[in-house]
Amino acid sequence: MTPTEIQEVQKAIMDGLKNIPVVTDPTPVPVPAVKPAWQTTEFWGHAVVVLLGLLMVSGAVQTGSGLDRIVGLITMALSQSGYSVSRGLAKMNAPTK
Repeated sequence: MTPTEIQEVQKAIMDGLKNIPVVTDPTPVPVPAVKPAWQTTEFWGHAVVVLLGLLMVSGAVQTGSGLDRIVGLITMALSQSGYSVSRGLAKMNAPTK
């Protein structure tokens, strides 16, 4: 390519860029407010799972083996982990006060 051809291509590119509209004042997108924990379905689902897990760990629900207590502990741990991640994601982009 000769220097003249390069200048013509650059001019064509710059002329094309001039036709692209530029947004100077974008309208802000409203961020929904984060509900208090007790008003969410995640909280109530977590609460039910933890209560059932506590019943299994305490021995109130007996299946005839010690496996039910281990299952109860694992259930509560997984529920707590999932709930913590869920609340963290919900609050990640929340507006600060």
